[in-house]
Amino acid sequence: MIFMLLIPVSRSHQQVLNLESRHESEAPVPLMLDLMLSGPARGFSSDLDILKVFSIFYQADQHPESGASLWPSLAAYLERSQRKDPYFIDTYRLACSLLAYDANMPEKAVQLVREGLPFLESWDIPFLAGFIAHDKLHDDRLAFALMKSAAEMKNAPPLTLNLAFRFLSKAEGPEAAIAFLTKMARTLPKQYRKGIIKRILQLKENRNESSD
Repeated sequence: MIFMLLIPVSRSHQQVLNLESRHESEAPVPLMLDLMLSGPARGFSSDLDILKVFSIFYQADQHPESGASLWPSLAAYLERSQRKDPYFIDTYRLACSLLAYDANMPEKAVQLVREGLPFLESWDIPFLAGFIAHDKLHDDRLAFALMKSAAEMKNAPPLTLNLAFRFLSKAEGPEAAIAFLTKMARTLPKQYRKGIIKRILQLKENRNESSD
């Protein structure tokens, strides 16, 4: 799976940045046309879309002043990857990390996961989306619905719903969220942690201010 190979891919894709850098900020070809051109090779085409996501993220990370113009393209390639291969879990993982926290497009990240729910077999993806709905969208009703969907999956730990209640309980404060995001960041290569670490620091700052 591409997500498990983020580090080697991130190195190799730098070799093609010079070839693609002039095109990444442009909108991809229309989605329906792309789907038609992909034909029976949609899985492979989905992989190529994810490689473009890595390339766009690298450019946005290296040139933050251009991020505003690059993030919509990153979102578009994640969307078409999901449409071509809705079972490809790496698409959802990248949506819940890069799209939600680096591109600051949590609505699109959650929407992409919601559309993929019928195809997902891993409980952690809808649970992550539920956390994003709570943390970034401040929509606890949606957050609980997504976390409940996660808890109902066959491979979900028995305590999933209890964990959901912890996040949604104001009595917990930011501690549960900080712990969760810290664990999430550890699953990512260092170059893809920036947005999540920024959010952790914000939560810690808010916690310290409220305790003063």
